[in-house]
Amino acid sequence: MTPPVALGIDLGGTNCRGGLVDGDGHLRLRAEMSTDASNNFLPRFESFCYQLINQAGAADLAVSHIGVGVPGVVDGHGRVLNAPNLPALHGVELAHLLRERFGLPVQVGNDVDAITAGEARCGAGRHSADFLVIALGTGVGGGLLLQRRVWRGPVASTVEIGHVIVEPDGRLCGCGHRGCLEAYASGPGLVHSVELAGLRGEIGCLSLSAGITGPMVASAAQHGDVVARVAFAEAGRHLGTVIAGVINLLGLKTVIFAGSGATNLDLLRPTLEHTCRDALFPGTPLPELVAAELGADAGIIGAALGAFGDDGFL
Repeated sequence: MTPPVALGIDLGGTNCRGGLVDGDGHLRLRAEMSTDASNNFLPRFESFCYQLINQAGAADLAVSHIGVGVPGVVDGHGRVLNAPNLPALHGVELAHLLRERFGLPVQVGNDVDAITAGEARCGAGRHSADFLVIALGTGVGGGLLLQRRVWRGPVASTVEIGHVIVEPDGRLCGCGHRGCLEAYASGPGLVHSVELAGLRGEIGCLSLSAGITGPMVASAAQHGDVVARVAFAEAGRHLGTVIAGVINLLGLKTVIFAGSGATNLDLLRPTLEHTCRDALFPGTPLPELVAAELGADAGIIGAALGAFGDDGFL
């Protein structure tokens, strides 16, 4: 008899990734759609789930559970309390909705908690008792593993590291506050840095471009563009400050970078390490800074494995 699989969904601000995962963390099937939160998102999301469940049946696989990671704050019942980059989900009782639609057990939690669980089970954190995850993409998310358990607040998911203030009265963030880490170190934050440089008269290869994206800034920086490199240097400085604060508080030895922006760790590392080292309590070693091993699949695998359990993602 074919063992059951769980449907794991990683809801990103830009892309929605889903897959079928067995109990050992092996990804058996994968699909992706554009999130496009402004365009009738919930019906499209349900259709995406139906598509994967139908593909499971065609492959002679039985879906027994559903796990979803959402980019925002989720309470213990699977209700989305706040999702700055996915406003269509504000206030949605997503776990209840999916149980009603599909008649399966459903776990819904924060997307970086799911990534944290995936890396703890099968990735870069499988030999660590404690580590911090920073997910870089459309936003900046955080996840925390302490004593092999994903940390959450008493009421809802937490570790919103992207909304730590790094510049009082700084840039306006999508959450409504000013000076958040996310406003500088996310893909849109990097784009904003390049645009501001252009307004100051600093000329780079993207200065006259329309529709600049985070990947475009990364490509320009990789090819030596000074304006793009300065944007990454600024993001690295702010990341270093925040990471040092977490290390000073908790004494962690490892930081895992996930999300699409993790591929640009080499661009962030110089100023990140320098700033972090300067801000650490004297005698505290610099943490190991590593990329997530599961790449874009970490959230899928973590959400799916967590759905098999009864107490969340780990």
